Amino acid sequence: MKKIKFTILFITLLSFCSCSTSKQTITASANTSLVERNGNDVIFNKNYVVAFELTNFKNRYTPSVGEIESVKALVRSKNIWNDSFPENSSINQYLGFIDASNHRFVVIQIVNNSNPRKVKKLLGDNWEYDFVVTLSDEFYSISNRFKIDIDKKSLSNQL
Repeated sequence: MKKIKFTILFITLLSFCSCSTSKQTITASANTSLVERNGNDVIFNKNYVVAFELTNFKNRYTPSVGEIESVKALVRSKNIWNDSFPENSSINQYLGFIDASNHRFVVIQIVNNSNPRKVKKLLGDNWEYDFVVTLSDEFYSISNRFKIDIDKKSLSNQL
């Protein structure tokens, strides 16, 4: 009898585990007081907890409006907003970092929001107020991330 109960429990757990998706999401809590929304731009302040690591990281800071405009100009000059990521339907998320050499960097995450239902399905309800990184092929089809060196005015896709 114990063997039958164990087998039923094992099969139930196995079927439950196999129903889960392979998608993993990395995010911090949705505390909207740590976020400034300006049209299609979402700026996370220095106190927003980021759930990923950058190389050579020292500190966080809140990017200024002028820095955001510089980032946008650099992104435009590299033709990153295009048919796959149209500027007028993309939500752009910005995080500010300072490295060990005191260089300022802004990480921009561009999310193509031309299909809001798909974006919400992949990223969840509060995705505009969370910096979400999902380990899923579909996520990379609707988003792109870049690290901008504010001081050198250079762009890299290496975080």
